[in-house]
Amino acid sequence: MSRPRNLTGAATRAALLDAALTIVGEQGLSALTYDKLVEISSVSRGGVMHHFPTRRELLVAVVDEAAARLRASLKMDDGNLTPAQRLDVYVESVAGHPSMNRNALTLSLAENPELLQSWRDMQRELDDSMRAAGGSVELALARRLALDGLWWQQVVDPDRFSDEQRRELLSAVKNWVPEGFTTQSAGPS
Repeated sequence: MSRPRNLTGAATRAALLDAALTIVGEQGLSALTYDKLVEISSVSRGGVMHHFPTRRELLVAVVDEAAARLRASLKMDDGNLTPAQRLDVYVESVAGHPSMNRNALTLSLAENPELLQSWRDMQRELDDSMRAAGGSVELALARRLALDGLWWQQVVDPDRFSDEQRRELLSAVKNWVPEGFTTQSAGPS
C-alpha cells in the first residue's frame, strides 16, 4: 500500500483508527503493534507515534472509535424508533460488522478495565434512548442482554456455532419474549 499523501491530521488519525480496528477485528489485540499499524495504514512510524505516543493512548482511541461507530450505526438520534425497533438496529449493527463486534475489544477491556467507560456510555445512551421511545423497555433490555451473552460465547469459543447457526440464534433472540413479559408490557407481570 502506498503512503497517503496530503492527508490532514484528522484524516491521518481516522486512517490509523480504521487500520487499527481492522487489525484487532481480524487478528486480535496482540497483533495491534506500531509496526503492523504502519504496514496496514501506510502511515510512517513517526506519524503513528505523533497521533498515539503510547500503546495505552492507541487502545483508548480504538475502543472509543469502536463505541462511536456502534453508536452511530444504532441511529441514536432517531426518536421515532420503538424499543423493539432499536433492538433490531442493535442486532443488525453488531452482527453486520464482525470487525466491530466485541470479541477482540473484550480482551482489551479485560487487559485495561479503565477502557470500559466508552462502552458504558454507549450502553447507557442506548438504554436511555429505549426508555425515551416508550413501549417494553425491559423486554428490549432482556433481549439485548441475551444477545450480549451470544457475543461472550463467541469470545470464549469462537468455533462453537457456524455462521448459519449464529444467524438463527440472532433471529431467535430478536423474537424471544421471556416468560412474564408481553410485547407491550412495561416489565414482568
